[in-house]
Amino acid sequence: MFQKIVPCNMINEYIFQNFSKLEFLIATHSDLGTAFRNNNRLNILLKPLKNLKHLDISHNNFRIADIANLNLQNQYNVLQSFNGSNNGFNQVPSFFRHFRNLSFIDISYNNFSTFNRDERDIIDSLIGKAKVVLVGNPFKCSCSNLDFLKWAKQTKASYFGHLYCQLESGENTTFSDLFEYLDRFENRCHDKIWLIFSLSFTTLVVILVVFVVIYLRYRSAFQYFYLRIKLRLKQYEELDGDSYLYDVFICYNHNDVPWVVNFNRRLTAANFKTCLDAKDFIAGEAIAENILRAIDSSRKIIFIITEHFLQSTWGNYEMELTRMHAFQEGRENMVIVIMKDDLSIHQMPKVLKRFWYKVTCIKWYDQGIQPFQTEEIFYENVFSSLSIA
Repeated sequence: MFQKIVPCNMINEYIFQNFSKLEFLIATHSDLGTAFRNNNRLNILLKPLKNLKHLDISHNNFRIADIANLNLQNQYNVLQSFNGSNNGFNQVPSFFRHFRNLSFIDISYNNFSTFNRDERDIIDSLIGKAKVVLVGNPFKCSCSNLDFLKWAKQTKASYFGHLYCQLESGENTTFSDLFEYLDRFENRCHDKIWLIFSLSFTTLVVILVVFVVIYLRYRSAFQYFYLRIKLRLKQYEELDGDSYLYDVFICYNHNDVPWVVNFNRRLTAANFKTCLDAKDFIAGEAIAENILRAIDSSRKIIFIITEHFLQSTWGNYEMELTRMHAFQEGRENMVIVIMKDDLSIHQMPKVLKRFWYKVTCIKWYDQGIQPFQTEEIFYENVFSSLSIA
């Protein structure tokens, strides 16, 4: 037997170059795992040892990634025992399946908590050929490891019975004790899975319902900020301060176009810059984006409220966006409402009633209804309202 202690910081990949007849290698407590992580050339370290029968690399801080670099191809036909105990393995090394004469494997006191399908296949391939020592590993007897536990009960490997595993409660038990009530354990796992699924589904539904309720309640706010972000992504910049492109954005229903055309003519004749969808909206851009852009670019907003307007979906949408913008920018006094068709305040949309106390309201009376309310007085009121900052 040859035994040699070498400091890891001095180990060389060619240290075993002249030891081709070496049969026993005991390299415990030498921190080889760290050496392998620091020197990727050590994968040829054991290559010269073609007659190696017994390998002991216990207590070396090996991890599974390190052991994968331990090239043992030249020992596939000769190695008889492998001691990798007290390391940091959390997976069964895949090279075990290639050894033809391996009769003893010690991988005790590592970090195995379960075996996946490939690892179970490796263990099964060793049954009847090699004794495998697994004591001292932190196996978990939990619902997430149910497949592993069922395999451990059914496999012909006899060494599982006396091993310990930790229940979800933190209590330790032997595999043999667990196997006695594994069916009940499995049923409890299924019940727990359904309970978790039900709670998760219920929670998801509640969250979804709450989100829908919040969205419906504050839909306009969501849409307003969505449009804001969308315009910002298009590199649209809001105008600062009093730098407005228009004095007024006129919102109306298209059934009232003849009256609006004349109204617009009177405003432009008085040197007010007006914004109308027909002449100022950008072709090809979404209507909602055009509306928000017009609101942003106008010092005042005029709503021509008629029977047709009250029935219009876009009319209510324009009001909601205006309300959001006015609240966001602190410009609640930017709205002017012109009421036609002998409408009353009670007929106004809810969204308009919410900030009615900030609105400037001007009534348009047909000449036959109120002779003393002349058209000139109406326009004087409009011009005066538009002139207020």
